[in-house]
Amino acid sequence: MAQRRQTGQLFESNGAFYVRYYKEGKRVAHRLCSKDKEHYAADCKAVKLLRDGHMLKVNSGVADPDKTLVSSFWKETFLPWAEKNLKPSSVHGYKKLWSGVLEDHFKGRRLSEYKTHHGSAFLTSLAARLSRNSVSHVRSLSSSIFGHAVNRGLIDRNPWREVKLLAKPKETKPTGHYTLAEVKEALGLLAPDPKAQVAFGLSFLLALRPGELAGLKWEDFSEDSVIVRRSAWRGLVGETKMGTSFEVPLIEPAKVLVKAWHSSSGKPKEGWIFPNPSGKRPLDMSAFANRAVRALLRRSTRGCTPQDAGWPPRWWG
Repeated sequence: MAQRRQTGQLFESNGAFYVRYYKEGKRVAHRLCSKDKEHYAADCKAVKLLRDGHMLKVNSGVADPDKTLVSSFWKETFLPWAEKNLKPSSVHGYKKLWSGVLEDHFKGRRLSEYKTHHGSAFLTSLAARLSRNSVSHVRSLSSSIFGHAVNRGLIDRNPWREVKLLAKPKETKPTGHYTLAEVKEALGLLAPDPKAQVAFGLSFLLALRPGELAGLKWEDFSEDSVIVRRSAWRGLVGETKMGTSFEVPLIEPAKVLVKAWHSSSGKPKEGWIFPNPSGKRPLDMSAFANRAVRALLRRSTRGCTPQDAGWPPRWWG
């Protein structure tokens, strides 16, 4: 049976105001504030607001909201909410960030006792070893956790809203990219494994993220373009990062790769372009890249050249 929502009874005692309510079947009282010019009577607005704020915490379902640990809130409230409402890849990133960086910092700390200067000192301590982007991710997740606690009525404000980094972090390295010459060479080295060759080639020629590449189906293709409708992460299918579909033109090299892979796959009319071994779900592209693409490139560079594999084909010019 759901617990009955309590409003709390206000009263004054020894120059202070209290709210009385029931906790685990027992009547308890919580001190709200001292009596002063602003808080001059039990029925004045300022005192009622303090009463309402405290009772919001009490009615949240937490036995003692003022003693809730950040780690307990993460495990019992925030993480289950994230798993239900966010993309699996986002939740995976949150878990890695929590276990790798945040867990030790928040160990033993209570939501109600955490202050802005704690967060600022923490971020500043990370600046020497983490890049600007990594520090930004730490700040974003921490703020999300405390913001969620505010919305659950466990704390009145998010201390991370004003947190500032008081040191210069390491600069984020520019995102790497392949040149056309490097791609030609890599495709030649990948010729022994057509799946690896096509996956690598299309990711470059269509400028797709790994999840978008894994989420492609044969029915998404027309003669001159492909519509990217979904993204897949570890076999789990969802929306693209932008949440919308988009069309990508097929240049001639991409057409050749798609046609060759379509033919070697038995010319299917529908289904995943890169299915997993069961054929029921899309391939985990990140795992495939490590297991097949990178492994083959390492082996190939030891003794094989693109020319040995009959590469590049004539359509590269």
